Parts: sequence; structure tokens; C-alpha cells
Amino acid sequence: MADDSMTSQGSMAATTSFQGPTLPQDPMLANPMDPNLQLRNEVIAIEAAMGRMQEQLNAMRELAAASAAAAASATVTAHRSPLPHNFKAPNLESYSGHKGEDLRAWLFQANEQLDLLGVTDDEARIKIAGMALSKNAKTWYLSVRGPTCSDANRVTTWDQFQTALMAHFYPIDPIKQARDRIANLRAPSGQCERLHCNVPAVVHHHH
Repeated sequence: MADDSMTSQGSMAATTSFQGPTLPQDPMLANPMDPNLQLRNEVIAIEAAMGRMQEQLNAMRELAAASAAAAASATVTAHRSPLPHNFKAPNLESYSGHKGEDLRAWLFQANEQLDLLGVTDDEARIKIAGMALSKNAKTWYLSVRGPTCSDANRVTTWDQFQTALMAHFYPIDPIKQARDRIANLRAPSGQCERLHCNVPAVVHHHH
């Protein structure tokens, strides 16, 4: 019996001494109210939210970049010359604005060639005509089309261009000039009436 008792105690001691490796307990199971555990969970949730926000921000940046590229493309298209494909500028005779040059003939030639080439856009017609201007006429052109030209003075249509060019360089109507001179004469009433009556004949005689 003593041997059996000793054997039984040895077995119990052996069983008690061998417990195997101690496994770590899950902190959430150990103490779900642990403040450190709650803080860690909050940090994880914040990091996840920041990740989603970063993804949204990247998507917004890509969208903004695509919109900017589309706007730039639209701007280039808007400023693209409306001239026909493979357009060759007409060989317009130069006009300098000096006396002796026939501005009306020059404008007629410009209109004929631009119409023949199918240039209907006002901006294109003005630019092509502007390339044929020189000296005084080029100086005038810069005053109505140059980078320092004010919006009030800028010509934007082909009709405005022709009208402004004629007003600046075309000589005063000789008939109007003769009548203005006669109107300024201080002659007796009889002579003045006689001069007015003879104005048309004098003018036609010079023509």
C-alpha cells in the first residue's frame, strides 16, 4: 500500500509539474474594457478612414487633371485658325498708306482673293490683310490690332477693318472739300450764290 501511495503521489506530481506552454490570451477576451485596447481600436478605425479619404482624394485629383486637359484642348481648338486645310496665303500687293496708292483698288483685290480662296472668317481676313500692310499702314494696323490696343479701338470684323482703314488713309472727297472751301469764303451775297451755283461745274470739270 505504501508503494501504491508513493506511485500515486509521483504521478500527481508529474502531472502537476507538466502543464505545457502557456498560450497568450486574446486581449479582447481578457479585458474588453481595457483603455489601451479601446485606444488601439480607435487608431485602427481612424487609419481605415484616412485610407478611404486618400483614395477619394486621388480620384478627385485624377478627375481634375482630366478636366484641365479637356479645357486646354478646347482652348487650343477655339484659337485654332479657321483657315482651310493646306491654306496658302494670297500674294496681296503691299499697301503702305502713302499718297498715290489706290486704297479702294487694294481693298477690292484683297476681297477678290480672299473670296476666291474661301476665307470667310473675319479674324482670318483681317490677319491676312494685315500681313500685306507696311510702313504707315502697318503702324495704323498695330494701333487697331496690336497687343497694346484698347478694346475700344480694336477692330474685330472685316467690315470694321475696311471702314477704319478707309477713314484713316482715303483722301477727303474732293467735292466735299470744294464745297467746304466755298462755304468758308466771305464774299458778298451775290458772289456767294454765284459761286455755289458753279461748284458742280467746277468739280465735274476737274474730273
